Amino acid sequence: MKIRNVVKKLFVNFSFFVNSIKIPKLLNKVNERLTRLGRKRRS
Repeated sequence: MKIRNVVKKLFVNFSFFVNSIKIPKLLNKVNERLTRLGRKRRS
């Protein structure tokens, strides 16, 4: 049981770590696309 709990904690921490890296990258991509669209519309 103890080992399973440790593995669970590690998995949760890892997934959180991965998400904390992936989400900002996705937001950056979305922001870039939005700014590009805005520039095209303005010009």
